[in-house]
Amino acid sequence: MRTTSGRFRALASPRSDEEWLFVSLPEPDEDPDAHEYEPTFVADSDALSDVEPGALVSATLDWEASPPTVSELTVERETRYRFVPETTNLFEAAQDAWAEAVTGGDGMNSTVLRNTDGEETGVCYVFGDSSGELFAGFERGTRPIEPLVLRVNRSRDDDGVARSVFVLDPVGDPFVAVAVAFDREGLLARTMRDTYLDD
Repeated sequence: MRTTSGRFRALASPRSDEEWLFVSLPEPDEDPDAHEYEPTFVADSDALSDVEPGALVSATLDWEASPPTVSELTVERETRYRFVPETTNLFEAAQDAWAEAVTGGDGMNSTVLRNTDGEETGVCYVFGDSSGELFAGFERGTRPIEPLVLRVNRSRDDDGVARSVFVLDPVGDPFVAVAVAFDREGLLARTMRDTYLDD
């Protein structure tokens, strides 16, 4: 039996409900900007029955079948990833961040998100997308989001707190927004779900 083990972001497959998309992650002492985030489709199985899309997992993949199967899995950190195409009513902070990027002649920008008391609740990144293909690249794992999320995890003194990541493709705008809510159960994450999702 040929197996490999590693750390992965377990994502919903954009092409089938019968598989998952695993994106390889760096080890804790590895530079996240130097890692190659390789996407691999894996077969759905009982080992994944309690995993939510976006969880950071340690897993062993069995390559005897195609696609490979998961023989062992441990969830290291609960995170939830949501991809929202054709987003309308994009929140103001993201629009402002993109306007600043355009003014400065930059292809990307970021801004810290705060609640009404001024407390930091998340961060939003915006990326220019003149080709219209960036959102799909994020969803397929061919354009890694992981350096952004891992940078947040390493900069926050709240080890183990579950995050929520929202990838938004605004209608009519040439950019994609990635919002990372520091607390998956916090007000920012709940507001994002209520605004852009049906659940």
